[in-house]
Amino acid sequence: MLYQLFGRKRANFLRIYQKWQVNNRSRHALFVLSLSVYVMTFMILFDGLFVADPGPFIQTRFIALALLIPAFAIARALQQNRELLQNRPQVFLQSVLVLFGPVLIHAQYLYLTFIHEHEKVPIYFIGMMMVVFYGSFVLHKYWKEQYIFNAFGILSGVGFVFMFPKFRDLEYVLIVSHLVAGFIFIYFRRDFVDNLYAIHSLLKMMVPERVADVLAVSNGAKDTADYFKPEERFTVCLCADWRNFQGMTKELLNDEMSEMLEKFYDVVLAKLKTLVPAENYYFNWNADEFFIVFFSDTGSEHEVMTNVLSFATALVHEVFAEVSVATGKRIYFDVGIAAGKGRLGLLGPKFMKKTTIVGEVAGRAKRFQYEAKKLRQEFNHEVLPVVIMDSPFYHFMQQSHHPEAHLLKQMRAKAKDVRGVQCFAWVTDQHISTWRKNA
Repeated sequence: MLYQLFGRKRANFLRIYQKWQVNNRSRHALFVLSLSVYVMTFMILFDGLFVADPGPFIQTRFIALALLIPAFAIARALQQNRELLQNRPQVFLQSVLVLFGPVLIHAQYLYLTFIHEHEKVPIYFIGMMMVVFYGSFVLHKYWKEQYIFNAFGILSGVGFVFMFPKFRDLEYVLIVSHLVAGFIFIYFRRDFVDNLYAIHSLLKMMVPERVADVLAVSNGAKDTADYFKPEERFTVCLCADWRNFQGMTKELLNDEMSEMLEKFYDVVLAKLKTLVPAENYYFNWNADEFFIVFFSDTGSEHEVMTNVLSFATALVHEVFAEVSVATGKRIYFDVGIAAGKGRLGLLGPKFMKKTTIVGEVAGRAKRFQYEAKKLRQEFNHEVLPVVIMDSPFYHFMQQSHHPEAHLLKQMRAKAKDVRGVQCFAWVTDQHISTWRKNA
């Protein structure tokens, strides 16, 4: 593996980096080949200035150009047919094209330095050293390609030690140069991936993670505001809040509270990613409260409702239990769920946009969460999460034949802005037994 990182962070590093490579390799092949054509053309002028008989040198340059120009045309065709980029043979061809220019120039300088006899060997050897660092630089963001380029130079140097022993000192320098360049650009690649991951982490605060993936690996080709424009969408909003958070802050140190919050959200997000792998949601949190907007790119209401029902079920049972194990404490939280249309996308001041939903559905979810908090007071406080949902989500839960659909209890909301609105309490067996005991 490229980086010896640990756990989830290492996995995320590799995931984002691999996506970046797939998304940008064809564009980079086009760039490297065009740059190689320019370099080769410039070298013709160099040969005319520094060599008494430039004919053989210029001939090798034209041969190289004759190979580079068709390769450039192939790379351009691949770039214009983006749907081919995920095809395995095409990915292999892209890697070959990325390598082709630097390897061809390097091979040419090996020939001109060690094989073709002339009086300017030191000058062409210096040129080859420049090619070593040029090739390592233009390839350093693609670890396999850079390793192949450096391995080509090292193996060539080893072979030429035996084939052309009179240049042994220069060939040793070539080998060492490739080793040095390889290690130097490993550092630069790691720095690049660190920055890429930082950009992705920043984007996740503004847009859904799936959208952040696309924007982070686009290399500036996509504008954030244009890619996730505000649109009227069917959404389901889920709002959850801890109970007695302020009381806990008085009893525990800030470090302890911070650790508990991190463990809580680690469990919640892990479950969310498992149950909604398409990542059609936007997750936001503030201290002990989190808010999730679920949506669908296809506009499928059934898909959105199914995702929310799966996650809500996990919140009531698995997440509650896993959080208790992870934190070593009973953390009680209640949930509000509302379904409906809202305008979702990047909204806000020109240079401070973030994902926002505008619509009644978001406010209802928050009010139902507050309603769940009030309902908890009718129970023993130490119960599983209380969930309050609106009528559309209630009907979907019934139609889905959810095993706990029969436990839903109809009620009228009392909170501000939803007073008198029909809603439904998700009351598990534990809630019912506690409720009856206290009745």
